[in-house]
Amino acid sequence: MGPRDDLARILQQISCPVCSGENIELAAARAAGARGVVCRTCEFRFEVIEDLDGLRRDSPAINRELAESFCPSCQATGGELLCRCDLPSRERYHVVRCLQCGFLYKREAPRA
Repeated sequence: MGPRDDLARILQQISCPVCSGENIELAAARAAGARGVVCRTCEFRFEVIEDLDGLRRDSPAINRELAESFCPSCQATGGELLCRCDLPSRERYHVVRCLQCGFLYKREAPRA
């Protein structure tokens, strides 16, 4: 299974930031390390950044923030960054997997 398959699997588990629909699909490729995605329910389009090494390099505090984040499902601390979603409104959020229970959740990401 390649990175495209991994991202497609992640997208099946998150909801649209606009309509909360759960029909997110990969769209056109974008810049290196980024993919376009679209909600098939409302047609909202946004970008997903897959370059996790680049994210950690550009935001060194991210590892500390993830280690301190609380899972909304089991309340445990500690998460694994899966990708960052960049919305056209310049809002960003991280998709995080809880290290304890595996639950996927969104966490607001700092603006650039």
